[in-house]
Amino acid sequence: MIQRVRGFAILIGLVAALGLANLASAQQPLVDKFVLDDTIQPVTAGELDRAIAHANSDGASALLIELNTPGGLLDSTRLMAGAILSSKVPVIVYVAPAGARAGSAGFFLLNRPTSPPCLPAPMPERPTRSSNLALSPTRP
Repeated sequence: MIQRVRGFAILIGLVAALGLANLASAQQPLVDKFVLDDTIQPVTAGELDRAIAHANSDGASALLIELNTPGGLLDSTRLMAGAILSSKVPVIVYVAPAGARAGSAGFFLLNRPTSPPCLPAPMPERPTRSSNLALSPTRP
């Protein structure tokens, strides 16, 4: 009888521990990631639409876009910027990995429409140690 009670207590303890572990993992925010390592074109615009739809449907807290593009088509850029702006989940865009770029059309995916765009400060022909290479907002 004592072994049955002990076994039952162990079983209840395991069930409770598993329930708490599932509850703890369910409380962590979910961030979906979309890697855009290509030109901006209709195909990548469609991929972004699907990534945003997936983030909306799986209850993600945000969609993270890792961007590396030489640029692309204006119409596709407009579609992608519109999809980002109308997304129900917040969209975070950053340029990665090291050495990546957001050229031409990719630049417009990085900037919020309510703030002035950030452009690199002009670099001198021969950079020196005192050169200011920080990003600075443009003046309207």
